[in-house]
Amino acid sequence: SESDLASRPFRVLDRIETKACTLKLKRPRNTGDPSVNPAETLAITRLVKKADARGADAVANLRCFGQIEIGVGCPTSVGCQGDAIAFEN
Repeated sequence: SESDLASRPFRVLDRIETKACTLKLKRPRNTGDPSVNPAETLAITRLVKKADARGADAVANLRCFGQIEIGVGCPTSVGCQGDAIAFEN
C-alpha cells in the first residue's frame, strides 16, 4: 500500500512496461477501475509478473492508459508502466 511505501526505504530496480490487446477483450476506457476493463487487468498482471521476475518486492508508480496503434494485429491496447522496487533492510 502507499503507506507501506512511505514508511519503508526502497530502491528502484527497473522501470517496467507492459500492454494487453483489447481486440478480443474490451475497448480501453480510462476508468481507473480495472474490474471493468479486462485488458487493463491483464496488463497489470503482466507487469506484476515481470517485476517479480526481476526480484522486486512491489510495484510503485503504477499508471495505465489506453493506446491506439497503427497496425493490423492490435489496433487498440492498454499499456501499463510502473517501477519495480525492492525494500531495503
